[in-house]
Amino acid sequence: EKVHLHVTSTPPGATVQLAGRRLGTTPLDVDIAAGETPKLTLRREGYEDKEVSVEAAGGKKTFTFSLKPKK
Repeated sequence: EKVHLHVTSTPPGATVQLAGRRLGTTPLDVDIAAGETPKLTLRREGYEDKEVSVEAAGGKKTFTFSLKPKK
């Protein structure tokens, strides 16, 4: 069973990685195995990396993350 994730970021255009594998850039739609709690890494030049764990359960999930500018 798969779960559909819709991942967006502020600002958009962040690279999304799962376990070191590049999934694409935000806004991103991706299917992952249900029942997992994957750790996603969002990266964008000029911004701090953001690591987040998302719960993959129940159909379609939407996640929006804000990236902090590097100092």
